[in-house]
Amino acid sequence: MKKAGDVLSSFFREKFDPEILENARITAGLFNSWETASREAGIAAASDHCRIRDLERGVLLVEAEHPGWVQLLQTNQIQLLKLLQKKFPELEIQGLSFCLSRKSISRPTAVPDSEKAHFEAMLAASPDPLPETASQEKNEALYESIKEFKKIIQKKNKNRPGVG
Repeated sequence: MKKAGDVLSSFFREKFDPEILENARITAGLFNSWETASREAGIAAASDHCRIRDLERGVLLVEAEHPGWVQLLQTNQIQLLKLLQKKFPELEIQGLSFCLSRKSISRPTAVPDSEKAHFEAMLAASPDPLPETASQEKNEALYESIKEFKKIIQKKNKNRPGVG
């Protein structure tokens, strides 16, 4: 019996050119490395308010949620470009371009300890998810826990622009 990932990998290897797959893997690595790259370039705070939007024709487009973040990126553009060129030479990044986002990019803030404790208590009190021999009572308890968690999330996101 093969794992689903192995089956998918073999399917993609058969259907797609290995060079295209490798380029996709490297490009995905670039997008996933934004937080680390911005920290190493000395602009760690930018990783929460900016993101890589696109890479086209050697130009990396970075999106920011406020002009102040664009200015910070521009100030550190040379360090960031050199770092990305060194980490991803295969992508042949020649320059950086910056734009403003129409949506909020900010990551959710950390959940306060009091809410973490409340959520952990809910999880401890709720049944295992989707047990094989779940009774109606266990399903209802799980449903109520999920509704409570949804309320917590809605309360946290209530005052965040662009989050619904």
